Parts: sequence; C-alpha cells; structure tokens
Amino acid sequence: MKSTSRTRMTRLITAMALMTALALNASAATKKTFSGTVNLNTAGVAELMQLPGIGKAKAQAIIDYRSTHPFAQSSELKAVKGIGDKLYAQLEPFITVSGASVVTTKSVESNPGAAKVSK
Repeated sequence: MKSTSRTRMTRLITAMALMTALALNASAATKKTFSGTVNLNTAGVAELMQLPGIGKAKAQAIIDYRSTHPFAQSSELKAVKGIGDKLYAQLEPFITVSGASVVTTKSVESNPGAAKVSK
C-alpha cells in the first residue's frame, strides 16, 4: 500500500513540475516589439504602458510628475521614481518631449517550438 501512495505522490509532483515548466516556457514564447515614439508630455497611461518596462504604476508616476514638471528633455524622465539609468537607456530611442506620439506594438513569437497556454 505504501508503494502505491508513493507512486501517486511521485506522479503528482512530476505532473506539477511539468505543468510549471510548460507555463514558464509559454510565457517566454512571445515577445512584444515596439516601434515609434511616445511624447512624454502628452501620452496617456495606455500609450505609456506600451513602452518596454513601463507598467500602470510607472505610467501614472510619469503623468503625476509631468503635471508639475513638464518635460523639457527626455533625460528628465530619470527624475521619476522607479526610472533609473538602465530603464532610461531602454526607453530613450522611443521617447520624445514634442510632436505627436506614433506607437506601434506587435507580439512576436520568440520561441516557435514553445507550448502555448491561453489565459
């Protein structure tokens, strides 16, 4: 009887490990590519969130900051909490402080052999 319980437990742990590995592989299977520019002085939360590394909280922080400190140069973005040199370097090619925002995002499959999990 102990052997049966041990076998079941081993199968359960193996199945859970496999499901976790598949889920991690699937999440890494698609990558969002971004092209265009976003005007830091006029973009809304949704536009800002299309930038790499910018989620809802950082997008709102940018908007809050610019309400009292309009951006004269894109490098001033580093004054926003949570945006340091490393993130700024990723964003620099895609941000501007004048003109219209022109944004294009596209999901690209970076690992064609990865399992797909839908949410």
